[in-house]
Amino acid sequence: MGLNDVTFERTAGGLARQLPSEDNISGQIYYGFALPVGFDGDTIKRLTCLEDAESYGIAPGSVDYALIHYHIKEFYRKAPGAILFIGLFPTPVTVDFNEIWLMKQFSKGKIRQCSVYTTRTTLLNDVQAIQTICTKLHTEHAPVSVLYACDMTAIVEAGLPDLRALECPNVSVILGQDGANAGAALFASLHKSVTCIGAILGAVAAAAVHENIGWVKKFRMDATDGSGELSIPALADGTTLASLTQPNVEDMNAKGYIFLVQHAGLDASYINDSHCCVGSDSDYAYIENNRTMDKSEREVRRALLPELSGPVLVDPSSGKISRETIAYLEAVANGPLEIMTRAGELSGVAVNIPPDQNILTTSELIINIGEVPVGVARKIKVKIGFKLNV
Repeated sequence: MGLNDVTFERTAGGLARQLPSEDNISGQIYYGFALPVGFDGDTIKRLTCLEDAESYGIAPGSVDYALIHYHIKEFYRKAPGAILFIGLFPTPVTVDFNEIWLMKQFSKGKIRQCSVYTTRTTLLNDVQAIQTICTKLHTEHAPVSVLYACDMTAIVEAGLPDLRALECPNVSVILGQDGANAGAALFASLHKSVTCIGAILGAVAAAAVHENIGWVKKFRMDATDGSGELSIPALADGTTLASLTQPNVEDMNAKGYIFLVQHAGLDASYINDSHCCVGSDSDYAYIENNRTMDKSEREVRRALLPELSGPVLVDPSSGKISRETIAYLEAVANGPLEIMTRAGELSGVAVNIPPDQNILTTSELIINIGEVPVGVARKIKVKIGFKLNV
């Protein structure tokens, strides 16, 4: 026991300062929970900090809302200053995850990434149903990346299905969980998977769109406040990662699950990778690929919308689009992409409008955009050995 003293613990988030861009705006959806009294009958609330959630009745240690409080707390531990929309819904008879669409509508399309927590065990069916909603949102110009967590206690034991065999690029499945602290205690009391979906959603929110959430330098996942949260990586069935063989871990990674890992020489926990439920050869196999393209489409569309139904001058001798018009529209489309490039979110871009278009007949303008993404050093190979001289 230390000397008598007056001590202080600094809290964060009280000023509700927000991160500068909208890339952090996130959503959390929970199924099967009654609405807290503070929700006043609303199913969705907007938060700027953990204290907002507590003011609505999501209290720490609450029998009914301990899990939700845990994930909101973990989200803000990784993404202080982010905006979080939280939705609590009864489990519907027909689960189509239309609540993701409702959350998007409530946020006026601003949610960029969303987590879904359910105690259902229909993993593959749910992932594909969520992708259907994501595809619908994309057609409505409101794309979103979704992190999904279900009760995987029996699924892990039975054998994890291969998520890379699916065609669901906008969905990622969280398999990781705390193995010895608050998350583990919740798992023991609920007898259901808790996962670390709140912390991982926070990591996505805090990441620039091109950044992989497994980046060791930036995304340490275990708490440094003395709580030890996420310091012992486990799976959603309570199995600690340390009890698994390396081939077991490699298999889970190859199948496209997201979980916590530890690297030899570093006393901390990190995310294994940013997998999506689609083949690893897809251009959209990782969360950062989708977030980068989503942002590109949003920003280019915002730039081009004022030109919609506008006049397009043509060369009177050929009837094709004039060079001046092509130069102007290429510059309009290129503007937001240049900003992303300067921010390091893209390596380079090329915008091209084919001049040989018969817009007088078709009233359709085709713009070709090529983007060079930012690479990710998933493997670093060092060749080392002794030499007689250097």
